[in-house]
Amino acid sequence: MPAILPLPRIFSVLTLVLPITLSLASHTFAQQQEDDCDYSDAAANFGWGWNPATDTSCPPTDPEQIIELFLPAADGDAPETEAPEAEELFREALIDELRLQYCDYTDAPLNAGWGWNNVLLESCPPVTANHAAPVVVSDIALPSIDYPLHLHVSTDSTLYLFHPAKNTLAARHLDGSVIWDVPLQNSTFITDLKLTPNQDLLIASSLGGRLLAFHTDGSLAWQIDQPGVSNSGPDIQPGETAVVAYYVPEDNTGMEPFIVSYDFSGTERWRYEGNADQQQKVEGFTLGADGLVYIRIDAPELEGKRYVVVQQ
Repeated sequence: MPAILPLPRIFSVLTLVLPITLSLASHTFAQQQEDDCDYSDAAANFGWGWNPATDTSCPPTDPEQIIELFLPAADGDAPETEAPEAEELFREALIDELRLQYCDYTDAPLNAGWGWNNVLLESCPPVTANHAAPVVVSDIALPSIDYPLHLHVSTDSTLYLFHPAKNTLAARHLDGSVIWDVPLQNSTFITDLKLTPNQDLLIASSLGGRLLAFHTDGSLAWQIDQPGVSNSGPDIQPGETAVVAYYVPEDNTGMEPFIVSYDFSGTERWRYEGNADQQQKVEGFTLGADGLVYIRIDAPELEGKRYVVVQQ
């Protein structure tokens, strides 16, 4: 009786043979039987043959043969045992591993989710996942004309919605009922919408780099325009002490992109622009969790990038 490897060695044995590709053939079992395959070297190729007519590999046709090939041979290092139940246990564990490793679900959509195991020549059950259903707190229905382009939610679950069709800003309760709805007049298209730590609402507009701030009651707190800025509007990120905005000027202004920091009353704190003499260009920024602003600079003199780190 051949020596039996202990169960923990199953996976080390499989590690040596599993890289053999078993996905070269995509035939059904019936098609496989019709293939003119040469299995003369099957023992050296883990049961796989070769079809010279199609120039492709052929899957194993004898599951018992392939299982025997995977089973370890007796060697001087393997512990010997006379227990038949140990050999059977090893064999069952090996078959279970082959079921897991060699299931092809390529045609599963055509077979009600079932796949095919090219080694054991048996079907594989559909892969199912048990996902818990979510707890639905609210289901808000909005008419198509009211469908919001931007949505932001405050810490008290107030929904702030921008409606492009009406060019209005609205606040709603979680059940969808309207708290307030205000027109944005000439602010045109909204490109960004964020909340400050004190829950004031910041809006970036495509009109002249306009930045607006609204109180939680819907009243306008302040408004700032940046003449010469493109219609992409500013990219804004509110931090703990300020809101940082990235602006891209129009092509014909002769200006380069720049970054501005405002306090929450709308007062400008600082402005960072690239060095025109060194052809530096401000490409954007990241507001770090450490409260610092990391400004990304295109630096031709360094043939690369650099970061300038400043306070908000």
